[in-house]
Amino acid sequence: GVIGLHMEESIKAGCIGIKYGIMNASSNPFEITIKGKSSHGAYPHEGVDAILISAYVLTALQSVVSRETSPLNSVVLTIGTVNGGYAPNVICDKVVLKGILRTMDAGLRKSIPKRIVKITDGITKSMNASFDFDMYEGYPCLINDKGMTDLIIKSAAEQITRENVLMLENPSMGVEDFAYFCYNVPSAFYRLGCRNEKKGIVNSAHSPLFDIDEDSIEIGMITECQAAVNFIFNFASR
Repeated sequence: GVIGLHMEESIKAGCIGIKYGIMNASSNPFEITIKGKSSHGAYPHEGVDAILISAYVLTALQSVVSRETSPLNSVVLTIGTVNGGYAPNVICDKVVLKGILRTMDAGLRKSIPKRIVKITDGITKSMNASFDFDMYEGYPCLINDKGMTDLIIKSAAEQITRENVLMLENPSMGVEDFAYFCYNVPSAFYRLGCRNEKKGIVNSAHSPLFDIDEDSIEIGMITECQAAVNFIFNFASR
């Protein structure tokens, strides 16, 4: 078995957070290249404006989540970068959109890329352009094994008391490479609280102001050690 943890700024130091089942979403990075035709800005009718077309594509793709996916299913479709154009007086001939799809549903992970292609194909064809689409296999969902989750809960409770072991209600749409362990051996992942409002330690993990209450490091160490001991006696001896 494998046990892992991640610092969590929304949980106060001295506590951990964990849940059964899905802990983190899956991800698929993708890239769309809109290909138009360059021309002088004074003669736009002689070109095919890739920037204009990419704006339609970007807007239309948001309907995949808002109008084609059940509100009860968690999906995030993000376009994170838009790159194109060379000069203010030139009609752009190529725009590259880079984004990422996040979901917890295997069916949606397969079907949404097909919708991205169909929507982009329809818009580009209607505006005399073409496109390339590439999607990459990202991280799978992180799914906690029940037995290993029980092990962490028991081990943490022995060291920091059960009331400081928080059962998380919802998974995270963030992704985690620990998920690969979960697909090969029984594994579980938890959040180690590092927030301390009295010390001003409240900033997001992706903020340049991020910090941790270093007292939380001890909590992580003793939880991991206790879990290792319990694992040896409860699992490996079977």
